[in-house]
Amino acid sequence: HDSVRETVHICAHCDTYIIADKNKMDKPRLRELYYAKNGKIIILSEEEKENKLTQISDVDELEKNILRGIEWQSSESKLQKIKISTGIIAEAKTSKGTDILMQNGCDELSAKVIADGLSGKVNYYAVIITVFEGEKDGVYNIMLVDSPSGMYLIQPDGGDVLFEPLSSQQAEQKISDLIRSSFEGAV
Repeated sequence: HDSVRETVHICAHCDTYIIADKNKMDKPRLRELYYAKNGKIIILSEEEKENKLTQISDVDELEKNILRGIEWQSSESKLQKIKISTGIIAEAKTSKGTDILMQNGCDELSAKVIADGLSGKVNYYAVIITVFEGEKDGVYNIMLVDSPSGMYLIQPDGGDVLFEPLSSQQAEQKISDLIRSSFEGAV
């Protein structure tokens, strides 16, 4: 019973909370929740319609768990780096998204990848880390749209959204750096 009590305590009083969202266009959405306190990490996962709490050993295992199940569609990106206003993004969530983005400065390939990302036609991955302790307190995230034509890292930039092309290796490194820095306090 002590292990159950410890698990519940870690989840209820965590100092780091992580959401890993894996939305693959041809598979059901996978969302994993991680709770960490004092170097102990609990994963909440759904298996066969049941929630399961499991303790994992360390940050290396956490990183492997988060990266597991990501199937990169692109290895290299031939997309443009693009900054788009949130208003244009809202307009581009329609069936005419590619055209709207092209009218606002995107090349055709980049516009198609972004429009497909907005409409859920390509893979979307997100890792969101919330830290509840002292100077490290804050929310840190990585959002990625991945298609056979290329991948974008999506970042807020004032009132705009920045779409930065990445390779799959760069994306994995950014996820790894985010996870490790949130546990080392250097986010």
